[in-house]
Amino acid sequence: MAICEELNDMAICIETIWPGMVSPRSTVDLQLLDVRSPRRTPSSGREGKKIALMSYKRNQIEEAIARISVSNYEKPPLELRTRIKRLLELDRSMGRKLRSKDPEETNFAFFSEEALGTGVDISFSEYDGFSLLNALRIMGHRWPQGFAVTIMRRVRPALEREHARILRQDPDKLFDQKAILAAAREGVIAADNTDPVYLALASKAQHPSDEIQAAVCRGDGEVSEFSRDVGASSVIMFEVVTLAHRFHQALMKTEPRRRGRG
Repeated sequence: MAICEELNDMAICIETIWPGMVSPRSTVDLQLLDVRSPRRTPSSGREGKKIALMSYKRNQIEEAIARISVSNYEKPPLELRTRIKRLLELDRSMGRKLRSKDPEETNFAFFSEEALGTGVDISFSEYDGFSLLNALRIMGHRWPQGFAVTIMRRVRPALEREHARILRQDPDKLFDQKAILAAAREGVIAADNTDPVYLALASKAQHPSDEIQAAVCRGDGEVSEFSRDVGASSVIMFEVVTLAHRFHQALMKTEPRRRGRG
């Protein structure tokens, strides 16, 4: 089984037609991750609720990612676990400089703290796992893992704030199908929730990774503004709200595994 076939993601490619205006061009079918709306349950909290800060073991992060990215899920496949391992190792090997003003140097992409030493279990926040999932989405569009790590380091301050806000929102309102259909109109990027947020990657050229600009945009209005500000010729957008809630639900179904157990 190839993860490149199973780990799928829908991104929207848009192109600038004149300064400040963007329009849907095509749907990229590379790695179409199933990001269907999470199920609504009677226990869904209200907007503004406090989310408990919890830590998770690596097996829980791997399992949650696999639950929403691998069809006929039984356990995280080796190929997926290997990709996650390589992303984690690369991020850690790059280190960080806390005094730097460059977010790529200040932040880890997938860790909330420094390594605690050999033999100590590493804990991950829910955001750390969500960041890993988005790095895999980026790689699913044929970007190298180094590029994915760099982007997730760069956007961590903004995306982590949005992630916390997103999880405080009421899923019943976010995934109200009547409200979603009512908001659909010509010239507006289609979304499967009522308050979409996008991880947007913009480029002036065809594919030079070092010239890619990244931003976290709430709604297509902010995407348009970002595209105009950077003078983008193309933008790839990854919607993150639906995925954040699906990942949260998947993570709640996992259990920590004792060290040394297969």
